[in-house]
Amino acid sequence: MEERLQKIIAAAGICSRRAAEDLILAGKVQVNDRVVRKLGTRADPGRDEIRVDGRLITTEVEKVYLMLNKPAGYVTTLKDPEGRPIVTDLLREIGQARLPRGAAGLRFRRPPDPDQRRRFCRTDPAPAL
Repeated sequence: MEERLQKIIAAAGICSRRAAEDLILAGKVQVNDRVVRKLGTRADPGRDEIRVDGRLITTEVEKVYLMLNKPAGYVTTLKDPEGRPIVTDLLREIGQARLPRGAAGLRFRRPPDPDQRRRFCRTDPAPAL
């Protein structure tokens, strides 16, 4: 089934959809040996050969899900210019989606990289509230 190329790249754990758009615009993505520079280009990951920086990608990965009870006061981003605590301080090396700073509660997220999923087998005590 055809999907937008940036969605396929993100699903393969290469980077976020926005970063995938930058890779496409920079000419670093190929579909069936043709460089793609147009956003919104569609491909079929089961049929087409998709490469990023010359490396063949696959979307057939084992999915592992993590749960995080995000404490209030933490922001869900990879970097915070204001220096506030970020959830990656609690869960190392996994991708993030945005959630408001004041929000609290259960969060589901799949680490994008298979090596990260294998390494992420630890439990830390929850921070004091």
